[in-house]
Amino acid sequence: ENEKTVSEAGAGKEAVEYALQVLKTYYEGPALLQRSSYEPWVATNSSRAGNTVGDLAPEIFDAEYKGAQDASKGIIGLLEVILSDFDRTGTTVDAEETAAVGKFNTFKDENEGDTSSKE
Repeated sequence: ENEKTVSEAGAGKEAVEYALQVLKTYYEGPALLQRSSYEPWVATNSSRAGNTVGDLAPEIFDAEYKGAQDASKGIIGLLEVILSDFDRTGTTVDAEETAAVGKFNTFKDENEGDTSSKE
């Protein structure tokens, strides 16, 4: 049962590490640097004021999009907490198993000694 828990914790840890790597590359790298190459269609005819459709259109792509950086910090933070939980699970299970083996060996030695003294 402990081997299964340690195995699952190891697999979970690997998956979270991979997810962190992907997200950090995505959010911290130039992946979200988007530039607009959009050029509005310019009508051959203009309005009475001399404005074309492009002149009347609002500025939509006036800055570079850099992604939801604040949201990424929350997501990455959660994954880092999950990663530390997987680390702690593996460490805790190993420590508890080592302690249980020690207690069992002590009990076994005492029981065998007591049994042999009664024979």
